[in-house]
Amino acid sequence: LMVIHLDNHPLLLLLMTALLSLLVFLALQFYSSLLVALLSLRAWRGGPLLLLKGRVLDYIQKNIVSEDKNEAIYFLRVLEVSNRWIYAVWLLKSLKNKNEKVRLYVLEKMSGLYNLTRYEKTIELLFLRDPSLKVRCRALSLLIQISYETKGLNGLNVYLSYLDNKKLKVGAMCGFLKTGGAPALLVSDGLQTLVNSKKIKDNLLAISIMDWAPSVGLMRLLTRLMKSTTPIVASKALLVAAKINHPECLPMILNALDDTALRENALVALKSYGVKALPMIERTINNPETPAVRLKTLILYLSMLPSGEGKQVLLRSLQIGNQKLRKTIIQGMIDSGIFWTHPDKYELLFNGIQKDVNRILWLNELMMKYKQVNFAQTSEVFSFLIRAIQEDLNTTRETILYQLMLLKDNALYLKAVRLLLSKRTDVMDLAMSSLQDMLPKKLFRLVKIAL
Repeated sequence: LMVIHLDNHPLLLLLMTALLSLLVFLALQFYSSLLVALLSLRAWRGGPLLLLKGRVLDYIQKNIVSEDKNEAIYFLRVLEVSNRWIYAVWLLKSLKNKNEKVRLYVLEKMSGLYNLTRYEKTIELLFLRDPSLKVRCRALSLLIQISYETKGLNGLNVYLSYLDNKKLKVGAMCGFLKTGGAPALLVSDGLQTLVNSKKIKDNLLAISIMDWAPSVGLMRLLTRLMKSTTPIVASKALLVAAKINHPECLPMILNALDDTALRENALVALKSYGVKALPMIERTINNPETPAVRLKTLILYLSMLPSGEGKQVLLRSLQIGNQKLRKTIIQGMIDSGIFWTHPDKYELLFNGIQKDVNRILWLNELMMKYKQVNFAQTSEVFSFLIRAIQEDLNTTRETILYQLMLLKDNALYLKAVRLLLSKRTDVMDLAMSSLQDMLPKKLFRLVKIAL
């Protein structure tokens, strides 16, 4: 075995150092190319950015000045996630972007910067010179916050007059609300007037102010807007509720699920609460007086949650009385890929199937009675009842089969259950034979009665 002492071979040491440097260089080049490719596809979601040097930084700087708001904002977000000092530099540069929405986005992000007071002059120039009224209002709001932070209540005197300025009033109100405390009280009467107004335009203006400066102190006014009979007002108020995230809003958010015009924003608001909303959702599902539309929406919502907590609520709700909703719950669990591992799983499913079988026996008995009725004057009524019973029978049978799908995670077993769900008469005997081999005798007897 030969050991080479590199100290005695300077040329070899130099060669190996050069080779190592080349490998590092090639690796960096490859990673840079990969990053640029991901950024070009808008597929980058995080990770080191090689200290933002070379090709990657050049690519970002080239696109961040785009007048396309989506393009510019995406690359600003890339810099924000990278957590580099250059992010603040590009925020300031982007205040000159020709797209109004980019400048508004930058001002919103600047409010979260450390030591915002150092940018006061830049924001003041934007307030005085920007052609966009929305940008000037947003800049005014930041100036009020900076002035209050540095000079206290005395620093607000110069901005009081803007509360009477028709064009800049919104920005001034937002600024005073953002400071909180005593300054916020200065605009409470004006905001209440907008909320109480019968004009939709005033209500929407109040919502935009709350959206800009959300706080728990606005709850009383917000709930009034959430109860509005005007869909666009109530819908936008739901989005503000998502930002404030107060428990008092939850019942109204759940009620809004019944209205097709409000449902989308109600789900956005509900999602913002996360697991905090689950106890109230569970109580709503188990309440027999809850409207069917709301129940179905909540069941679908829970089945789509990525966390396991939503699935646990569904499992606990399997005893709900409404057959169609039970079927929807189980379908949601199956579609979401959940596999039930509860130690009492068999007993719980057996009890559920037993109740469903008893229901089928009762429905069959009821149908036989109705079929024997021959009164001509009531024939249409009984025909309707028979159709309703048949639909309930079909739903209950399907619910039994869906419960069986929760029992085992075996490919052959699941295929047999799906064949029964398909209602194909040519394979029914084969599917039942397969189930007989894989199910406990007591459970199979119940399934045979039902099917």
